[in-house]
Amino acid sequence: MKMIEQTGLGQEVKEKSINLAWHYTTGENFYKIVGTGLLLPSDINLDPGESPVLWFSKNQAWESTSRKMVRQGKGSFRILSKRETARVGRGLVRFGYRSDDLLDWTVLPKLAGMHSARVRALEVVGRNQGANPSDWMGRLTPLDVRDLVIDVMDKKQGWTRVQTPR
Repeated sequence: MKMIEQTGLGQEVKEKSINLAWHYTTGENFYKIVGTGLLLPSDINLDPGESPVLWFSKNQAWESTSRKMVRQGKGSFRILSKRETARVGRGLVRFGYRSDDLLDWTVLPKLAGMHSARVRALEVVGRNQGANPSDWMGRLTPLDVRDLVIDVMDKKQGWTRVQTPR
């Protein structure tokens, strides 16, 4: 994403690049998020004393840990492929936010109160799913949808920018 910055009396214009990190989700969740107007930290599977995290990834194509999981038979689970996640979740959507304003994975777990064993477990599971934990970022507070860039995955598996709800 590029922003135009004017300096002085508006005669000098320079471009500066803004690096975005992405919160990947499904179309089904997109409608819930836009309905509330907020992207909220996740409180799923938290250990006692751990703060919810609003997860982002620096991966510009897709974060493989964003795939859905489904129950198969008696207690066994299967992680869906990206295409299956898109089908089951009614599409794929990503919310972009300035990576400079997010917490890097090197500090996020400590600030969220995660135990070191949980951090290691998340990294192992993530790598097993094809993710790179060094791409992970986040924050501990919600974001207003109006402050985000929104892309929707098209039929050719590319990302198309859509207008942010106002």
